[in-house]
Amino acid sequence: MMNQDQRYGLKFRLLLALGSFVVTAAIAIIILILSGTWPGRLDTRPQKPIAGPLGNLFRQDPRYGWSMNPSFSATHESQDFKVTYTINADGYRVTPALAGKSEGTLLCLGGSFTFGHGVGDAEPWPAQLGTHITNHKVINGAVMAWGPTQAYLYLEHYLQQKQKPKLIVYGWIDHHMLRNTPNRHWIELQGPKKRHPILGTPSEQHPILGKKGDRLALKYLAGFADIQTETDDKSVTLAIMKAISQLCQDYQVPLLLIHIPSPAKFRFIEPGESLPDLQSEFKDLGITVLDLRDAPGGVFPNDPHPTPELHKNIAVRLAEYISKNKMLEPGP
Repeated sequence: MMNQDQRYGLKFRLLLALGSFVVTAAIAIIILILSGTWPGRLDTRPQKPIAGPLGNLFRQDPRYGWSMNPSFSATHESQDFKVTYTINADGYRVTPALAGKSEGTLLCLGGSFTFGHGVGDAEPWPAQLGTHITNHKVINGAVMAWGPTQAYLYLEHYLQQKQKPKLIVYGWIDHHMLRNTPNRHWIELQGPKKRHPILGTPSEQHPILGKKGDRLALKYLAGFADIQTETDDKSVTLAIMKAISQLCQDYQVPLLLIHIPSPAKFRFIEPGESLPDLQSEFKDLGITVLDLRDAPGGVFPNDPHPTPELHKNIAVRLAEYISKNKMLEPGP
């Protein structure tokens, strides 16, 4: 049997060991939190660039999968164009600076047709819109290959962190319906290495794309627990657009969806596949829709993206619609 001194000694050693464990665990947790690897915590560290066809124009992003690399520029050259993409310090493609006092901001969301794939910095429709609406700063928040999922996640974060804009414009093309449960054909078209069509990264290593059953899908749909059981592109897309509309209503910011013309034979669509027109469903969700599919200008001969002329005509029609409907004027 242990005497009293031995018992006290054992208790002391046990307490010392327990204290050491607690201190070590606390230090480990602090290190994980500061390094951005603690489970459930958004990684806020500077993200690594994604080397792809456009150099380091893109970076890995823990919230959206990929985003634009801030304070960066890249040259994009093809058979149809040679242009420079300039990204500002906030991660947006540059738009014209205001000459006078700003009365607010107008936020544009979308994919490559809004970002301005194939056109110079002054030519995307958001940049040209800024030359018509001179008392509001136009922000081009679009990113190549983004769709409604990233638009919702981005808008949620933007409205929580920044002063709310006067108007949100979503540049919709029919192909966005396929970007929420990505279709296997997207990857198969890239050959045996199965690379993401825009970023050039293997799908198995992609931060947001993964396999779900016998098809490719987003690895997560943050905030959409009610649609996890939905499998078809249309249902998922409408659920996400409903969430975007509700988010705008919650923050009392008007939402305008513009339907941008896109070629019938767009890349990454299954042979013989046609995409439905969702305008009536969007209107049923309470979303204001401006149909610009008859805007002249067309796409490049060898690249299915809008020409500078089409961007110009979209901006003119959009500016006229916003002015006519007094969408930027203060409410009653």
